[in-house]
Amino acid sequence: MGLLGVLTVLLAFTFAALAIDTGRLWVARQDMQHAADMAALAAARHNGCGTDLAEARERAMTSAQQFGVDASKPGASLTVTRGHLVNAVVGGANSQVFVPDGEPSDTTNAAKVVLKKTVRKSLLMGGFAGQTIELSATATAQGEAPKATMSVGTRFGITQKQADFIAKLFSGILGNSSLNLTAGSLENLASAVINLEALRMAAGAASIDDLLSREVTVTELLRWISVAGTNIDAAGQQALKDIISASSSKGSLTVRVGTIFNVQVPAPAGVATANINVLDLVAAGLQIGGKDQLISLNAAVSNAAFVTIKLLGLPKIAIGPKGQNIRGAWCTQAQMATMDVAVGVDLKTPSILGFEMSSDLVLHLLLGGATGHLTDLLADASGGSASVQTNSTLLSLSLKDTPGTGPGYVALKTLLSSKPVKLTVLQTFDVVESKGRVMQVNIPAPVRKNMPQRDVRGTDLSDAIKTAVKTGKLDISIENGGLLGALLNPVVDLVTSLVSSVLNALIVPLVADVIAPLLEIMGIGGTGVSVEITDIVAPQPILKI
Repeated sequence: MGLLGVLTVLLAFTFAALAIDTGRLWVARQDMQHAADMAALAAARHNGCGTDLAEARERAMTSAQQFGVDASKPGASLTVTRGHLVNAVVGGANSQVFVPDGEPSDTTNAAKVVLKKTVRKSLLMGGFAGQTIELSATATAQGEAPKATMSVGTRFGITQKQADFIAKLFSGILGNSSLNLTAGSLENLASAVINLEALRMAAGAASIDDLLSREVTVTELLRWISVAGTNIDAAGQQALKDIISASSSKGSLTVRVGTIFNVQVPAPAGVATANINVLDLVAAGLQIGGKDQLISLNAAVSNAAFVTIKLLGLPKIAIGPKGQNIRGAWCTQAQMATMDVAVGVDLKTPSILGFEMSSDLVLHLLLGGATGHLTDLLADASGGSASVQTNSTLLSLSLKDTPGTGPGYVALKTLLSSKPVKLTVLQTFDVVESKGRVMQVNIPAPVRKNMPQRDVRGTDLSDAIKTAVKTGKLDISIENGGLLGALLNPVVDLVTSLVSSVLNALIVPLVADVIAPLLEIMGIGGTGVSVEITDIVAPQPILKI
């Protein structure tokens, strides 16, 4: 081969090497961009409350490695920046621009990934001169962490006895004694779901934030629920219709929609489509609407002169992600109502042999509202898991006067004395505690098809309360009474024993007929409160830039 032939071969080889290098670098850049895109999508799932930059970067690193770029090796790097996408005019055209947030942050909704890797510049020249080139790819994705809807003290498996008591509670709030609800209709409401987006459309609100800011009558809220609840059957719709009719006479009851929910404001996108238990929503709306009034129950219970409820703390349905915000508060925390229940003890003692008796004895139950917070949440195509920590629920019992500020009394008046004998009665019972615990559930795919997930109630607390009643400490003192008082003072221990027996015989049935059903409809059992995870939504992140 001549010199010309050798030069021709060398030239052909050089052009071939350049073509291969160009193609190799083009493919490498495409691979880098794909890895950066996947890393940005992974990082975008860790935006908002309960997330941090380190977690987002770890997920992005793992994703990039899965797609061929190991950023932990020498010559490679990956950076993640979290922030917001804002609308702007760039080059005369409308566009979205990424704006970084300061860290730590609870409100990010986008993640920007910059992926870099050093490679040989040329297969031909690189082998001789060791030249390298740095490839870089940038991707920005918008997204957020998975979110769940949860309730504490939720109602399910409703019996007719419980349905009757729920009707009495709703009637007491609405001041309407004609409300009748069947177990079947209430169970349907407990199984039906709606979401904030459907409620927004029924209300004609411009946005979820607009919906949450509205203050409306309870009747109007119930109408929205009826319209939005497309999966409520005929029995459930009839129950809603009856409750709406009963509420129409209480037009003064209003509720700000946002007070029903514990949700981040401004509301993240995933909040709008998370399903909500309809019965929990109805009950919370009624309780919050009636928060400023003394609720009188038409319990029709033997030995009960009256039954009233005063709400001290309001229920909350929670929608949001796992974890805590940068201030240490839980991102998603549901709570049940805190209430003071007063049951008047009716001695029912007519005048016998010249004895007349009057009394002011009221059994006070202070029900400490339980809370539950979402400690862990995962959801993807392979399934999901969730963990909820509930706190202890305290039940404090005492026998006092009607206001609950002092001891009650039993007054005896006889023909032997112009002054009545006044027995002041103060009885306190051991506090009954329903323990907090962790609810852990694993959910098969598809996650939303396998919702809701419920933590079944434990044993009834009424036995524990009855034990506390029987072992309660009774303090009795004798005031006034003239001759009869003088005769009773020396045997005050005997009087105390007799009165204690009489009171226990009266109080134990009140526990069974009033307090136990109330605890049941509040979802409180011997091993803690009932919890429902109604829905889990995991919005898909979207590549933006």
